[in-house]
Amino acid sequence: MDRRAARDDRVRLRRHRPGAGVLDGRRGAGRAERAAPGGAGGDLLPWPVGGRDREDAGHPARHGEVPHLLRTAGAETRIGGAGDGAVNGCTDVRNALGSYVLGSLDAAERSRAEAHLADCPACRDELAGLAGLPAMLGRVDESQLEQLAGPPPELLDGLLARAAERRRRPWAPGRRFTRWAPLAAAACLLLAIGALFGGFLLPLGTEETAAPPASSAPPAAPPAAPGGDVERIAAANPATDIKGYVLLRKKQWGTEVELHLSGVPKGSHCRMLVIARDGRRDALGSWYVPYDEGYGEYRGSTMFPRGQLFSFEIVGLDGQPLLTIPT
Repeated sequence: MDRRAARDDRVRLRRHRPGAGVLDGRRGAGRAERAAPGGAGGDLLPWPVGGRDREDAGHPARHGEVPHLLRTAGAETRIGGAGDGAVNGCTDVRNALGSYVLGSLDAAERSRAEAHLADCPACRDELAGLAGLPAMLGRVDESQLEQLAGPPPELLDGLLARAAERRRRPWAPGRRFTRWAPLAAAACLLLAIGALFGGFLLPLGTEETAAPPASSAPPAAPPAAPGGDVERIAAANPATDIKGYVLLRKKQWGTEVELHLSGVPKGSHCRMLVIARDGRRDALGSWYVPYDEGYGEYRGSTMFPRGQLFSFEIVGLDGQPLLTIPT
């Protein structure tokens, strides 16, 4: 009798000691509640678990409970697939919007960005805020850039040191997509510094890749774009023998513009202005024509929709008109 009484006493003590009935106390689950418990517990179990009565509680991941409170605490082993992919997609596109507006993305990257922008209103709003970037850069001439001091020499050293430190860290599965992030960020920053302190905006073509026609003939027409979403408008100036055309692409945030010129005197500094039907003017950018043949290309964008465009004016830095392309 004494041993039975002692055993009963131990059972009673074990049942009533603190933490004995908590799932996270590693003593196992209690019985399922018949209905939502009162007080704070009702926030964790808003309905009977699985609709069952007086059965053991099921796995917490299947009933909408708060996992941090109903199961043993521990680090998450992975990130949700759909949510993580959506965030990364927006992040990648938003990081490339500046290059997209300035026309420096290649065809494949541009197609991926436009496919994402078609279905993402948030990224389209972000892009609309950058539509005036080419015009702002176009208002900065070489004399202003020459007054700026160059980047401090310790900037590159600091970036490379941080990137090397990151690479020396032990590799972990979760860092698979972030190992090269510091190097990519350093490269992007250096490119931005080069554009800022370089003193000029480079044209789209290069001396090696461009195939400039003779100055006496207009530039050759580009191949037709798929879907007919590109509008081509050409013009010529008999007084200067300058010929050119623009390719216009309608965008939700404005209009994308691609200019092709021939017959421009070597060494000319050109500026491109867009004139709206209500008289407003937008400076798309400026560039230097170094080629003997006087052929140049420039790509930019304007906040004006296609229906508001009146004309494009290409002028020298002295304001002398070189070519007007009415729309």
